[in-house]
Amino acid sequence: AYLSVSRGGMDILLRVTPAGAIEEVSLKDVSYSRKALANPVSMDAKSRRGQSLRGEAITDLVYSDGALYIAGLSNEEFASTLRKVAFPFDDSETATSIEIYHAAHQQYETHAPIRTLTAYNLDQAPHVLASYTCTPLVTFPVSKLENGVHLMGKTVAEFGSGNRPLDMIVYTSGDNDYILMANSNRALMKIDPRDIEKSEAITTPVTERYGTAGTKFIAINQVGVQQIDNLNGDYVLALQRMSNGSLDLRSMQKSRL
Repeated sequence: AYLSVSRGGMDILLRVTPAGAIEEVSLKDVSYSRKALANPVSMDAKSRRGQSLRGEAITDLVYSDGALYIAGLSNEEFASTLRKVAFPFDDSETATSIEIYHAAHQQYETHAPIRTLTAYNLDQAPHVLASYTCTPLVTFPVSKLENGVHLMGKTVAEFGSGNRPLDMIVYTSGDNDYILMANSNRALMKIDPRDIEKSEAITTPVTERYGTAGTKFIAINQVGVQQIDNLNGDYVLALQRMSNGSLDLRSMQKSRL
């Protein structure tokens, strides 16, 4: 397992061996490619509370079928942006400004960035599934991601305010696919993509505090999960903050989720 971490102000790559040893991975003389994003949010951009927004130039990314999807903020009037770039990298970039209806906030939003996203085929067409703070789940058809276009996402669920989604993956158990989402103030959430396909768009407020609406979910009895990924066909790998304060890397059996 590989972990990207910050230590002393520097980003480093760690490797956790099957025996449990933790090693730093040297990137000296390792070949790489890079992609500079067009018009990311500027260094001096501030939120309403005076906090720097530069760290939200990229909030999450996912690779799918030859493309890298990158969520974050730009300098455009409608700052929330979903980018699509080819990989291996070339000179092209598709940057689409995006808007959502946030039922818990009772308003349309164009500046709130996607917090976590994944890619999945809904109704046999490629989509990006995205989740935002407080916690709407929104779908964007990949076919509608065009450079310079403004796109309204389809809000299919409201999973409750007072929460920040941290990570989201697709996993397979038995014959079915599921979406698994880790949260800052909620247990793990399991979502059936077939329920997303059947969901109507949410266009009215959710006024109840911590209220939910739209696509149903199952709360999995696991809290403190920071990051998740597929380990193999049978297990999900999770980075989890335990009740004693330790940060554990552990596997979870998919058939029990």
